[in-house]
Amino acid sequence: MIALSATILMAIWLVTGQASWVFLFVIAASGVLLVKKQWLEFAVLLVLCGQLVALPQIEPLQERGEQQQLQFTITSVPVMTESGCRAYAKLANGEPWLVTMRTKTQCEFEYGMKMLATGVPTPIQGLQNFQLFQRSRFYTRQKQVRGELQVKAIHQREVATKRYEQQLAILSWIDQRIGHPEGAILFKAMILGETSEFSEDVRAVWQTLNISHILAISGLHAAIFITLIRIVCRRCHILKHWHPWIIGGILLLLRWYNFASVSFTRVVCMWFISLLLGKRWSQYQKLLIASAIVGLLWPQELLGIGYYYSFSCALLLTLGRKLWQKKWGWFAIPFTLQLWLLPITLWQTGSFLPVSLLANMLAIPFVTLLLPLLLVMLLFPFSAEFVVWFYHCGVFFFEWLLEIAPWTLTLGQLTLLSCIIILGGLYLGYYYHEHRAYYRCVFVSFACMSLVFINFWRQPEVTMVDIGQGDATVILDERRKAFVIDTGGPSKLETDDWQREPVVEAYLKQRGVRQIETLVITHGDLDHLGYSLALFAREDIRIENLVLAAMQNETPEEQQLLQLATKLGTNIHFVQEGTQIQFGKLQFSVLSPVSNQRVNINNHSLVLWSQIGGLNWLFTGDIEQSVEHDLVKRYPDLPVDVLKVAHHGSKTSTSLLFLLTYQPKYALISAGRNNRFNHPHPTITKRLADHQVMTVTTSEVGMIRFRPWSQQWECVEQALCFQ
Repeated sequence: MIALSATILMAIWLVTGQASWVFLFVIAASGVLLVKKQWLEFAVLLVLCGQLVALPQIEPLQERGEQQQLQFTITSVPVMTESGCRAYAKLANGEPWLVTMRTKTQCEFEYGMKMLATGVPTPIQGLQNFQLFQRSRFYTRQKQVRGELQVKAIHQREVATKRYEQQLAILSWIDQRIGHPEGAILFKAMILGETSEFSEDVRAVWQTLNISHILAISGLHAAIFITLIRIVCRRCHILKHWHPWIIGGILLLLRWYNFASVSFTRVVCMWFISLLLGKRWSQYQKLLIASAIVGLLWPQELLGIGYYYSFSCALLLTLGRKLWQKKWGWFAIPFTLQLWLLPITLWQTGSFLPVSLLANMLAIPFVTLLLPLLLVMLLFPFSAEFVVWFYHCGVFFFEWLLEIAPWTLTLGQLTLLSCIIILGGLYLGYYYHEHRAYYRCVFVSFACMSLVFINFWRQPEVTMVDIGQGDATVILDERRKAFVIDTGGPSKLETDDWQREPVVEAYLKQRGVRQIETLVITHGDLDHLGYSLALFAREDIRIENLVLAAMQNETPEEQQLLQLATKLGTNIHFVQEGTQIQFGKLQFSVLSPVSNQRVNINNHSLVLWSQIGGLNWLFTGDIEQSVEHDLVKRYPDLPVDVLKVAHHGSKTSTSLLFLLTYQPKYALISAGRNNRFNHPHPTITKRLADHQVMTVTTSEVGMIRFRPWSQQWECVEQALCFQ
């Protein structure tokens, strides 16, 4: 258990780059294992950690290349998205790439095809925010992809190898054999692990209820294969001592054509280990050996969370096999699994859905019944309608569960240290339970799990979110309440999936925020208020006050926002110069607009000033130079330490007079990578540099965060942050 826990933490280090606590834990675990002479556990720890460290690091592409002809092989089943078709591929030199092609019709990529195409090599792009999904890091570090190849035209295609040809033939035979499109998709997803055609809506329900890991943990489909093979062997009167080897051979063949299912691989390894070692070794020892074998043969699996879900939960079930024999075993098993997965879930999402406990208890028997039915459907295709109906009944039930009990406990994302302590405490509690030290079990488990509900590191902070081309600033206080200035929003010209992420609501969820005390919309441009509509749609975040500039130019989005706020009972305030907005111990002064007279929508932006953490902050919306000059006339002695540069660094703002008057120390610019407006404009960045203003841009450093209690600036790309 210690070895596997240490390996999980090593994977977290590789995925996130947070190494210090992980190394300490690994060293401590190694010392404990050596003192207790647990040589097998120490060897597994050594092998897996060695494999993780020895994994080759792909050097990501840094600059956009020129259009060229390239040959590549599609190595994954293509996925259709809003912006087109996407798949993994390998170039002729073996480099892994992500290939994309803009299309609104049928995808031209095909799994297993070798293609000659014209494309543009591009660095992986995406938003960079603390504690949230980072597209560039995910593909370059976890998926080991060098860059994105944007395909313009395909010239030639052919099947790459015999294996791909046979896999395609198998998938095609399944489609023809079942004859029911939805039934075939369901069979391929649940039996072969090929989920690219799976419904995104259904996948979202399973993930929300935290039951999408059941197949990865159980390997039930492999167990069903084994049972069927045994039945066939008996019917064919094959000698009993040959059954295990026939089963092993068929399992190997299925693994060869299986779409990288970790649970299936685990079952295959366990089967052959059992054949070779017999009953001399325990299931616990065999599972440890299997984890090491998978790490040696398929080291890339170590970078995926599925490996750790599968092996850690299988190990937990192996050690707790006595629970199955107890009267309440049907409840104890899913409860124990949920308890074990809770720290990892909170480390990833910052929230927990209580109804997922019930969903897990019901999902296990549901999947246990569904998998044999899918195999029956393959043998008797006329049963496809019934099997699909049974599946839809289950999905409908889980959707109904989500509707009647949608309450989410937004606890905030656990730190890495908290995750380590809780996992260690749960293991100790489980150890004490097995040795009948029940008082110690309850005490240790309760003490460690209390970290989930008590966040000792809750402190105020000011964060400029990397929203792409837009503006979004989140100010948090110790009450777990938020003051949000703009929310960003997708441009009508943006078509890539990563540009449409509702980042602010995800970030608030990760920080454990349940209430937005004040939401300020500086003006009606879509890149400032677009995602506010999604915030109002959330049931687990309450917005108490909505602040708008008096007599804004009412866009359709503003009108929709006002309708939503009125419907939900949010207090709506129209403000102008002279208004004071209170947020806990902080006070924000409205400096502009001066009157409610209709003007240019950018110049009617709300301008706010406040003192936070000993620094004077000026938030400027999208005001242009005429409003800046007016501010200089009305507030010539206004102290400004931190300037939120207006209009994303456009040359229409940040005038020379404005900088000479206020002389800020720091400048923050929110702009999208490679945006079509060329923000920030080189003239503005040069002007800021000439006046010794330290400047950072979200397009370069990602999220920018200031912690008043420590007077520290943090950026995702810390090397480029304020020094």
